[in-house]
Amino acid sequence: MTSPDPTTSAASCRWSLTAGRRWYLVAWDRDRDDWRTFRLDRLARPWATSGHFTPRQIPGGDAAAYVAGAIGSIPRERVATLALGAALDDLAEVLRWVDHEVVEATSGGTVIQIRGEDDGRLAMTVARIALTTSVRVIEPDDLVHAVERLGAHLTGQGRR
Repeated sequence: MTSPDPTTSAASCRWSLTAGRRWYLVAWDRDRDDWRTFRLDRLARPWATSGHFTPRQIPGGDAAAYVAGAIGSIPRERVATLALGAALDDLAEVLRWVDHEVVEATSGGTVIQIRGEDDGRLAMTVARIALTTSVRVIEPDDLVHAVERLGAHLTGQGRR
């Protein structure tokens, strides 16, 4: 059966897993007769269909490796430089999941460069780090302004 709408797929779900900050579904697409990945945040109005799923071996045998190969790496082209008010040793836990490089580390503070997909992701990273220590965005200017707006909204000083 071929779907009349090219954005509709009849698929048999097999695995759900995360890659980066997104959830993916690995499914056998019955229309294409092949494996596919679907981003869960892009699924609209899923519905159950009748029939049984025939167990199949995923290529390579590993769902995570299959998704990684299907989506490629997530480009993190935006770079920001931050001055943090804590020594590097005190930041290990908060920086654990942050794509970063240390620029300078002293006993009184640390300067890092972080990478993200866009300014929104960079701002979320700044906010996460700010739960642990003070943060000053050195560059880029558009992130400086985004973090200022975020701070104003969080303190109730932002305009609607």
